[in-house]
Amino acid sequence: MSQRAKETTKRAGRWVAVWLALGVLAAGLEPGNALNSSFVFLGALSNIVTPNGDGLNDRAIFCFDNPRASEVSGTVYDLRGHKVSDLTRAVNTNCPGSGIVPTVEKLVWDGRAGGGTVPGGIYIYQIRSEGTAVAGAVMVVR
Repeated sequence: MSQRAKETTKRAGRWVAVWLALGVLAAGLEPGNALNSSFVFLGALSNIVTPNGDGLNDRAIFCFDNPRASEVSGTVYDLRGHKVSDLTRAVNTNCPGSGIVPTVEKLVWDGRAGGGTVPGGIYIYQIRSEGTAVAGAVMVVR
């Protein structure tokens, strides 16, 4: 990936983070938004993963609000529907609003399966909680 593409991706990721943070703040300030409301998927911080260890987009990060501390699981599939990997909880990754809304959590995928990096291409993620399933696509660029 060219330096210009990396900078553009990083800049786009920052804007996504700003919009997600504003959405989390607005949701938290709306009247009647009780702390025991249900699971809400906030989005992916990046839909492009470059698992090359350079510190830029090495992981896909999926943010969600989990005010009931419900069980949340996520899986990554290839385009043929075969399971590639499970998403894992992240500790040191900041989702927008996570310092303000204590129930914001995250799952991550590092572009790996079975100990090695996956081939470049499009992968589908699915995140499940409280009877809700959300899905989207992630592109792995090599």
